[in-house]
Amino acid sequence: MHLYNAWLPPPVAEAARGEAAAFAGAVRAAQAAWRPGGDPDSAYATLKWISVFDIFIKAKSDVAPGDIHALVELGFGIFHSSQDKFVVQIKWGGLLVRLLKKHAKRLSLDVQWRPLYETLIRTHFKGNMGPEGWKVRQQHFETITSLVRASRAFFPEGAAAEIWSEFRPLLENPWHNSAFEGVGFLRLLLPANSRNQDHYTVDWVAECLDIWDSVTNCNFWDIQWASIIARSIKNSRSLEWEKFLPLLFTRYLNMFEVPISGGNGSYPFPVEVPSNTRFLFSTKTRSPSKAIAKSVVYLLKPKSLALEQFEKLINFLEQFYHPSNGGRWTYSLERFLRYLVFYFERRLQDEQFCKMDEKNKQLCLGKEERAAFIKVVLKLLDRGQYSKDDSLAETVSIATSILSYVEPSMVLPFLATNFQLALETTTATHQLKNAVTSVAFSGRALLLSSLCSAQSDDSSTVDTLNDLIVTSLSNALLGMDANDPPKTIATMQLIGSIFSNLATVGVSDDVPAFLQSSSLSDWLDEFFCRLFSVLQNLESISPIGLSGLNHVGNFSR
Repeated sequence: MHLYNAWLPPPVAEAARGEAAAFAGAVRAAQAAWRPGGDPDSAYATLKWISVFDIFIKAKSDVAPGDIHALVELGFGIFHSSQDKFVVQIKWGGLLVRLLKKHAKRLSLDVQWRPLYETLIRTHFKGNMGPEGWKVRQQHFETITSLVRASRAFFPEGAAAEIWSEFRPLLENPWHNSAFEGVGFLRLLLPANSRNQDHYTVDWVAECLDIWDSVTNCNFWDIQWASIIARSIKNSRSLEWEKFLPLLFTRYLNMFEVPISGGNGSYPFPVEVPSNTRFLFSTKTRSPSKAIAKSVVYLLKPKSLALEQFEKLINFLEQFYHPSNGGRWTYSLERFLRYLVFYFERRLQDEQFCKMDEKNKQLCLGKEERAAFIKVVLKLLDRGQYSKDDSLAETVSIATSILSYVEPSMVLPFLATNFQLALETTTATHQLKNAVTSVAFSGRALLLSSLCSAQSDDSSTVDTLNDLIVTSLSNALLGMDANDPPKTIATMQLIGSIFSNLATVGVSDDVPAFLQSSSLSDWLDEFFCRLFSVLQNLESISPIGLSGLNHVGNFSR
């Protein structure tokens, strides 16, 4: 039983135990409603069950894997038999995506790639516009491409070789438009699951890099190949990637398009891609930062040269995180930092909780590799913390929070130093807001580290962390100002973070002295006076709203 259901009142918990049987009954009812042989339009009769299955997907109760498998098989059957029924394919395709994402580890099935590919070609590449409106066709396209991405993990053995053989001829002439379609289909379809690992060899990687090099100054081409290589690196870490590291990191640096000397950093003569191809194979991002960050994180392993190459890359890029060096490249650099920490966190979670064989265990990051990675990333955090770009400043705060759990001995002193510098700065007042936000997002890590250091008799660390907590709370009251909404929001986040996490350390002598002294009562009186004063002076259309309180110190996918 899921932990959420364990907290339910006994009568409700007892009723929740029957949800598995109810789900099985709903699957049988949907199967009975679909009659492909006698009534092709019976697919519409199954649509009423979509909302029912969505409720079970959102529920925290356990359902039988056999029933999930039966529902997935039913969904693919209805989807493939409803080629002229866009609404049916949109509804069932969306449900299949949600099922495959939630229950991927519980399912064991084969999904054929060619029927999905043929549906995509027939509907969106033939140019035969049907009676459906543009909005429906666009929704259908997004649904089927999402279904392909969710199904890649279930492509059978040999699918990668088939897909490569199908689209490799299109890449022979890199200056023909078919080459762009070919690489787009490869990025969309090519699986990297465990059943297709035999396809990924050193020779194949070398061939891909040669083809990638055949077209220069083309952002679309670079993003497609960077994504394919990143997928290969993540799922084929046992390959010898060392020989490709200099070439890969040189390409990654070039793709950021940061200015050198008096140049503007952009390609002087970019290769244009047909608008239809660019639309059909949209990257959803304006930069390749996600693929680059994914590659960098999964290239790291013990005794690898990847960390050295990564440090060289950061040494060149860190200057462009400085507030005075902002420009059109700031977005891609912000995304790069965000995904670096996101994939680093995900990799550590997988290595900690997922079962691995001895070969993969040898590739896991040890304490030395984790500390070396964070040491390099701290260079970006140091430069970007006081950025004038709000997105970059926020990303730095969230990244600091996440990394403070991994290596608190490195990150928290960095946080304390920057907060003290922000307090002493009188010319750039926006620095204080960013510093307060960073401390707020790291409040739980601060208290936990303070408690652990106290238990290990590390008095110097305890004093440093306690001083940071006391100083931040003491100065927080000055940040409550109805005329400065961003600073007020950051201040409330800080106060809420510290006091909501006090239960983590409990009531003991390890709690900072400020929170045990009588001065806390005076601080609370002043806090409420300022709070009510701010609330009384707010206008009805004040910019202070809930939008600034949505962030909790973590990245959303």
